[in-house]
Amino acid sequence: MLRKLHHWWQESRSSFWFVPAVMVLVAVVLAIVLITVDATVNLPIFGRWPLLFDSGAAGARGLLTAVAGSMITVAGVVFSSIVPTTRKCSSFVSILKSSTAKVCRMG
Repeated sequence: MLRKLHHWWQESRSSFWFVPAVMVLVAVVLAIVLITVDATVNLPIFGRWPLLFDSGAAGARGLLTAVAGSMITVAGVVFSSIVPTTRKCSSFVSILKSSTAKVCRMG
């Protein structure tokens, strides 16, 4: 039984989805714990740092807008650089294949 469990553990760890699944589970558990702590513990933190915690819905909307805009910008830059790179690499590979074929025919 222990051998089967060890084999299953090794197979799970070698899976591509193991680490992301563990990270999601840890995030869900951490979210539940932090929400529970936030609901039960009353800390006077809002009065101590009003600029950090007193922004409300408008501040959250502005932050989300900035993050989403930057993510779209990064995705656009990445995808716009992928197309020329793949086109250049495909032409290089065809040149390399033709020169290799010539060398192979000579020898």
